[in-house]
Amino acid sequence: MNEVGNSSSGLLAVREVAERLNVSPRTIQRLVKAGKLRAYRVGGQLRIPEAALKEMMLGVSFEDADFQPWKKNDALF
Repeated sequence: MNEVGNSSSGLLAVREVAERLNVSPRTIQRLVKAGKLRAYRVGGQLRIPEAALKEMMLGVSFEDADFQPWKKNDALF
């Protein structure tokens, strides 16, 4: 199965969203889990509607998010 989402249907894979926002796929998964980014499971894989990505970008600033950007001296876990 193709790991890339079907952009023509308006659904994006986690990897595609991460690339668009220049963040890791794990960050996208955290946003979904926190309810800050709407997503659906399709065939066991998360898919994010393009509209949900736009909504999040317009409605959530990084200052409001529950996470802070990684800094060089921060522990990974």
